Formats: sequence, C-alpha cells, structure tokens
Amino acid sequence: MIRVIAQVAKLPVSAFVAGCGFFTETMRAWQQAFECGLDAITGSLTQLGAAVAESPGPPSQAVPGGDPINQDLGGDDLKLVKYRILQTRRDHESVIATGEAIVNYATTAADYGGRIACEWMERHPELLKYPGDEKYIRTFVRVIARYPKQPKEYDKDQVEVLREIRDEIRETATKV
Repeated sequence: MIRVIAQVAKLPVSAFVAGCGFFTETMRAWQQAFECGLDAITGSLTQLGAAVAESPGPPSQAVPGGDPINQDLGGDDLKLVKYRILQTRRDHESVIATGEAIVNYATTAADYGGRIACEWMERHPELLKYPGDEKYIRTFVRVIARYPKQPKEYDKDQVEVLREIRDEIRETATKV
C-alpha cells in the first residue's frame, strides 16, 4: 500500500521534470536560431558560406521548417563544429576562446569539449589566475554542418604498389 502511495506521490514530480526537459529543449532551439541569425547578420558565416560553395557536395544543414542538424558527434561522417570556452567564476564570467573545427572521428560533445578545454589550458596557463580556476571552465559545442567522408585513396595506392611489386617479381623470375 505504501509503495502505491509513493508511486502516486512521484507522479506530479515526474510530470514536472518532463515538462522542464521539454521547456529546456525548446529554449535551446530558440537560442540556436537566435545565434544563427546573429551570425548571419554580422557576416561571420561568409567564410563558411564560401567554403560550402566550393565543397563537392552539400552539407546536411537544417532546412527552414525542417529538421535541425543532428548535434551528435558520433558517427563516421565529418562534423563542422563551432565551440566556445567559457569562464564561469563569479564576477569573472566571460567567453575566453571561440573557434571552429572539423571533427573526423566519433566522440561525444562532452569529450570533445573536455579535449579543447584541456588544450586551451595547456597553451594559456597564465590566464588561469587563481588556484582551482580549472573547475570554472565550461565548453559549448555545436555542430553547424555535416559532410560524408570521402573514400580512402590509400587502399587503391597500396593495391597499385603491390601490383608493381608482383610484376617486378614475375620479370625477375622469367630472367632467371
């Protein structure tokens, strides 16, 4: 009987938490749309647009009214990511680094964020002013485009070299 009452008591809390999750996802989508609009207005995507225009195939980008770009960094495709490294120490909050990179291996956003934060801290230890500042470093990683990986060319080159070796061995064997 007590288990039933406990389950009934948990139901409103579970519904509230699920609603908060939905609200958070909606706010993230609004934030992403706002940032994309600002990037387009300020012209920071002009270089990206030129690179996309020169690429052999179109990226898997969000279509207005369609599905957003998959934010998962897993998979075997190329992911163009935009990242920010943040300082969250009280009264010292700031964006301390931004950049874009291509991720060509399967990972998670948390693992990739940790990697770029560690690399930044190794290059700029003087900017960590107080002991323990590392715990106030946060990262934000967003996939802005996805591309399929091109086929491996070195397999073809290796087969060609092996054929040349085979032909040389046959020529040497016929001479002997």
